[in-house]
Amino acid sequence: MASVDRERDERDELDLNKFNSIIDEYSSSFKNPPKNARQLVQFCKDKDYNYKYGELNPFYSIWSRQQSSKTAGATAGGLTLGNIECEESEEAEINWESFW
Repeated sequence: MASVDRERDERDELDLNKFNSIIDEYSSSFKNPPKNARQLVQFCKDKDYNYKYGELNPFYSIWSRQQSSKTAGATAGGLTLGNIECEESEEAEINWESFW
C-alpha cells in the first residue's frame, strides 16, 4: 500500500495543460499525430513522464474525436486551404468543458 502512495507522489497528476503539452511535444517530435493512446503511453515512457494508459486514454479519446471532427468538417464543408488554416488557428485550444 505504501509503495502505491509513493509511486503516486513521484508523478504529477495528469491534467488538461499537461496533456496539451505532451501532445505539443509529440507533434514536434513526430510528423504524424498519435493514432492511439498506446503511442502516447510509449512516448511518455521514453520521456520518463510515467503516465499510465488509464490516465492518458480519456484525454486522448476526446482529443482524437475533436481532431476527426475538424477534418470531417473541413472536407464536408468544401473549405479552401486558406479557410482551413484560419479555422485551425482559431480552434487551436481544446474545449474540454463541452465534453464533460
